[in-house]
Amino acid sequence: MKRKLLAGLLALCMAIGMAVPAFAAGGPLTLSFYYGGATYGYYEIGWVDVGDIDTEAGRFYATIRIGHVENEGEEPVYTTIEGDINPADKSISSNDEDINMAHLYYDVEVADSSSFSVALPKGPSYHYPGSEYSPPSSIEFAAWMVSDGNGGYKALEGSVTAEDVQNAIETDEDGNRGVFITAAYRSEIVDKNALTYEETGNPKYAVVLRANGGTFAEDGSDHLYMNPQSMEFSGQDAFFVEATCPKPVNGDMVFAGWYKDEACTDGPVTYLSIYEDLKDDPYGAAPYAPIDLYAKWESTGGESSEAVKDLTASDTGVSISLTDGVPEGAELYADTIAQESVLGSRPELKDQLPGLLSIYDISVRKDGKALEIKDNPMTVKIPLNDHLKGYQYYQAVYLGEELERFDAAVEGDFLVFETTHLDQYAILGSNTPFETSAEQDGQQTGTGDQPSDTTNPQTGNSSNMMLWISLMLTSCGGVLGMLFYRRKKAVVGK
Repeated sequence: MKRKLLAGLLALCMAIGMAVPAFAAGGPLTLSFYYGGATYGYYEIGWVDVGDIDTEAGRFYATIRIGHVENEGEEPVYTTIEGDINPADKSISSNDEDINMAHLYYDVEVADSSSFSVALPKGPSYHYPGSEYSPPSSIEFAAWMVSDGNGGYKALEGSVTAEDVQNAIETDEDGNRGVFITAAYRSEIVDKNALTYEETGNPKYAVVLRANGGTFAEDGSDHLYMNPQSMEFSGQDAFFVEATCPKPVNGDMVFAGWYKDEACTDGPVTYLSIYEDLKDDPYGAAPYAPIDLYAKWESTGGESSEAVKDLTASDTGVSISLTDGVPEGAELYADTIAQESVLGSRPELKDQLPGLLSIYDISVRKDGKALEIKDNPMTVKIPLNDHLKGYQYYQAVYLGEELERFDAAVEGDFLVFETTHLDQYAILGSNTPFETSAEQDGQQTGTGDQPSDTTNPQTGNSSNMMLWISLMLTSCGGVLGMLFYRRKKAVVGK
């Protein structure tokens, strides 16, 4: 009924020339998660682990484009085969004999590309059980990567937001808009006593990482030889250096990226093309032509005036007060995440989050990169909007691999809790104390009418919709009144 009423009001306002607010200004967008070359065949036999896939929140499928040459000398004719996958039994909706070679994808549709936050699916990992001819091996997931729009890539953490992908959106010939997000796998540290293949003498490594004044915890040295797993496992040309390689340490200095020269003027390097940057001709067949990369270091700033301890997210009003400051220029980001997205990827949370009100993804970023905030005591303040009001007790739950629960209390117009790290937090509301919450002398910590059932928490805020309806009714009524008045005046004038 509400949708029909709203549609009628929109039609009426458009008919008489009123401006209509843009409810989905950004337009629809497809987030396409590519599992780094992992094939359906490997997934079906259990060599590839992708965790639980929520097919209600997105489409899980395999696809591949294959070229066929019918007659010698002719150009190949390409066909695309694909099929939807049922994670329950790993079956697929295609009978094509080549489907086992098809690559895995997971597509999530976003209604408004200008404002969203979607929880990242579990990253894939590859586990070969071994045989009489070769030993077992495992290749571990490193990060979900998205283009930064400047020739590099950045790693996503926890969720993907509108800001993360604003420079990575592409439009196809049919006008459909999408973002490609690819899995990256951890690179291999090559044994310094076996840097080349015995048969050929070719190097096993593609890059030499130079600590440039620092050391690597892996072996205590100032350099490592790295072999990207992206090509060997998945056939990818991409080597995501920063996301897949170890980082050195250098006292109190902060690692600031990899550069192609010792003076750290050519970079930072987040991505290398294996074929274009790390191999000589012939294309694809040549061994690695290794290059050196150098670590850049920056001062932490200590307790100088450049360290910032109080940050506020401009979009949502969420704020934090840190014990240890972050570099000047760092910004706080705090977006709400669709509950369906999080609960779909982690269904076990449905029973562990009674009275769920909202989920926030909170991070501190500088120059587009997330800063690691941990073991840093802080106070988090979340504006107490209408959606959060009306409960006697509140709890903030850190959604890590193991849940951590923190009591939250109302202070003025804010919901406040203490923690030591940032990431995704669920906000719970209840009229009875939580298991980890202490009684607060019987005093009410929320405001407004107290709902008695936390098993059916509010799932949305209808006040904004009603406000729009009221405004449009008033505006339309005013315009129609003016029209009737003018018409009456014209009749009287006759």
